[in-house]
Amino acid sequence: MHSSQRSLLPRKNYLNWFVIFLILMTLVPLVGAKANDAREATAVANPLPAPTVLDLNTHPSGSEPYNYLVIGGQIYFVATDDTHGEELWISDGTQNGTKLVKDIRPGFENSNIGNMTELDGKLLFSASDGTNGEELWISDGTESGTIMVKSINPGLSSAQISDIYTVGSAAFFQADDGVTGNELWRTDGTESGTVLLKDINPGLSNSYPSGFVAMGGILYFRADDGTNGAELWRTDGTTANTGLVVDIHPTGSGLAGIGMVTNGTLLFMTARDSLSNYELWVSDGTLGNATEIEIRPASSASTPSYLIAVGSNVLFSADDGTNGRELWLSDGTLGGTSMVKDMNPGSGGSNMYDPVFVNGNVYFNGYDSSHGAELWKTDGTAVGTVLVKDIEPGVGSGSPSYLTAVADKLFFVADDAVNGRELWLSDGTEAGTTRLEVYPGAISSDPYDLIEWNNTLIFTAFGPTTGSEMYQSDGTKAGTTVLVDIPGTRNEGSWPDHMTPLGDGLVFTAYDNTYGEELWFSDGTLANTTMLADITPGLNSTYYTQFAQLGNKLLFGAEDVTHGLELWITDGTSAGTQLVKDVYPGATGADVAGLTTFGNYVYFIANDGVNGTELWRTDGTTSGTSLFADIQSGANGGNPYFLEATDTHLFFVANDGTNGEELWATDGTVGGTMLVKNIDGAATDTYFSFLKAVGNLLYFAPDDGTHGVELWVSDGTPAGTHMIKDLNSSGDSYPYDITAIGNWIYFSAEGDGVGAELWRTDGTESGTSLVKDINSGPNGSDPAEFTAVNGTLFFSARTDANGEELWISDGTAAGTKLVTDLTTNNLSDSSYPFYITPLAGESGNIVLFAAISDDTIGEELWASDGTEAGTYLVADIHPFWGSEPYDFTVLNGRVFFGAEDYIHNGELWVLTFDATPFDIYLPMIVR
Repeated sequence: MHSSQRSLLPRKNYLNWFVIFLILMTLVPLVGAKANDAREATAVANPLPAPTVLDLNTHPSGSEPYNYLVIGGQIYFVATDDTHGEELWISDGTQNGTKLVKDIRPGFENSNIGNMTELDGKLLFSASDGTNGEELWISDGTESGTIMVKSINPGLSSAQISDIYTVGSAAFFQADDGVTGNELWRTDGTESGTVLLKDINPGLSNSYPSGFVAMGGILYFRADDGTNGAELWRTDGTTANTGLVVDIHPTGSGLAGIGMVTNGTLLFMTARDSLSNYELWVSDGTLGNATEIEIRPASSASTPSYLIAVGSNVLFSADDGTNGRELWLSDGTLGGTSMVKDMNPGSGGSNMYDPVFVNGNVYFNGYDSSHGAELWKTDGTAVGTVLVKDIEPGVGSGSPSYLTAVADKLFFVADDAVNGRELWLSDGTEAGTTRLEVYPGAISSDPYDLIEWNNTLIFTAFGPTTGSEMYQSDGTKAGTTVLVDIPGTRNEGSWPDHMTPLGDGLVFTAYDNTYGEELWFSDGTLANTTMLADITPGLNSTYYTQFAQLGNKLLFGAEDVTHGLELWITDGTSAGTQLVKDVYPGATGADVAGLTTFGNYVYFIANDGVNGTELWRTDGTTSGTSLFADIQSGANGGNPYFLEATDTHLFFVANDGTNGEELWATDGTVGGTMLVKNIDGAATDTYFSFLKAVGNLLYFAPDDGTHGVELWVSDGTPAGTHMIKDLNSSGDSYPYDITAIGNWIYFSAEGDGVGAELWRTDGTESGTSLVKDINSGPNGSDPAEFTAVNGTLFFSARTDANGEELWISDGTAAGTKLVTDLTTNNLSDSSYPFYITPLAGESGNIVLFAAISDDTIGEELWASDGTEAGTYLVADIHPFWGSEPYDFTVLNGRVFFGAEDYIHNGELWVLTFDATPFDIYLPMIVR
């Protein structure tokens, strides 16, 4: 999560706005209206404009197609556009011939399409329409011809369909009807022809049929009848002839969940009996027939995997206990089973995986200690098992994956450590193994879902102008191009962070596809939103710590490849963004952190390589940056942390080597830097959960070894440092969220007999009391997100009746109350108000926050004046999904925040408001 805040609107002149509203209703969709009488629009004059996005990273993310399946010369696939979630699409390979088949689950929600299989020229698959759970569907490629076959498990429950396997005009699969458990089903694509074939494990128990393989007109599979464990079963499509083939392990499960294969006459599988562990087994499919081929004797397991049939033989990976996991071959007999080659000599193993048969050879990803994981091939002989190419030269791994045969060509995906993860082609020779680059340069196109179609490769890849879309390749660089670009898909996000006001604008970090994550400045307009510095040149991102203001500049920590994590400064211009000092000379970095403004300096934590991690300070110049306090002499350092500045002192926790980690303070002079108090009175470390400054006092929560973690206060002197009150006499009170209103300090804590609840204190024991036991009992309401606005405390709290919602308090029990329950569909659900932020100091009791409301509105931008009628949705920026707004920063009549909509991933948004006092009611925000 990011740290965030929120936005809002005013009101007046009912008639004018009503007319505008009626006009806009005929033109564009409204955003922000909530159908709840308590929060209906009453009249809005001069409404707050819709938030504006500053789209910094305009690179499209694409429709991200996947699950390709070719049927009848067309490709079915799943993709996302700006209007729909992940839904079913079809393409004839042309832009105009690519279309959405059907919005199965209307709107932005995904229909969760899976298990795509051909049945008699149609697409059989599982999906959810939002009314039914994930059920069985069929499509002929038209909207009207895309229908649910049968609601196997009626209602919103899912049938849990998986492992659809077609044999002739029937498809077999696993499903749960809510009565018989996950069992074997059969369908011909019609409702009446979709039936439970056999309840193998009777009742609600599951048999989990899977791993289907057809041989000789019979379907073989793995299932558990509840008596014999997971064993080999078969069916001819009738209930009467569906039964157990052999119980390999009489007292347990014999058949492993590793795919079976057949050479046409034998089934090859990984199984175990009561005498040996997982080994290679073969069966001709007749009742009681199964023979073990033991590779690794006794109780150890060779665990054959990645089985692939090649003619009458099967190639696979296995571990004989001596050579590690290597390449093996079997014809189904013990004498005809042997290791093909010890590719990685010794016990390490070559770990063969992802095999595919192409033009007389099996290609696979294999490993040896000299080349890493690279592309290999074998013809089933030792001499014919060779490394094709060391794609990432040396011991690094090119890690080939998605190996796919297209005619006599092999396509795959690999990374040469220079050009990113890209598409490759191989003819089986080193010279003929070449890169087909989709995204030039070091950025990866990350191809996936490779399939063959009309002697052409179809795949998804991330292109420089398309985002993730459907690509094609004929094996040449010129012929590797985007095939279909579904228009209007979302841009990639810049995900702004570290938002900090500076002058008339905002300094923040953001990501784009050219510079990575770097430092930016904005005054709220796109024209004046610019990158300040590419601190780490190129696509590599810079790591940033927090920012601290000093005059009209910001100090911050940034890590580049030359200096490591060091101290930087910016005045909001490119020329004024520069390294202040290389505290730890060279690339090691001083690990600058904890920047805190106190007086005329910014104090920070750093390690110069000589004194260890200590307290430093800077005036923003190289000469004015120096070690301030060497708390523990030598290379160990005092390791200060939790820097917190009051009006008179800078407090922190540090270790002087004698007292352990304890509370320290400085008045800004070396002589005035001292241990405040050894809280636990020993040389051991005192545990501190937080430090919080309020005026000239520090509130903090240590464990003194006697009372547990309780609330303390300090004025910077030993006498003025003490526990306020032991709230939980039997343990820790864990105080947190310290917030001041007038002369009172509000906080959350666990007390005697109550869970975490709302408390307040005037700094004395007698003046410390529970405000209200909001959720009675030991669980507590866990109040959080404390925000003070003109004498009112806004916060989130949870009750068993209403869930976690927005609350307010005036410091009395009667004045501590729920503002509104946004989740009206189910009162016990939670809206999770987050990033509660005052709009402006003089704009009434108005706060912005993020919250979730009911089933149709995800996490969005809300505002509240502390009343139910004055709590409303500001803008439904990303309908259904939620824009997840964050990092709200109020500055000069604007609210800056990060959010995403259906066009943009995380970007910087700006909302303009009138900073003078006004009442706010439900606005009609129009996108």
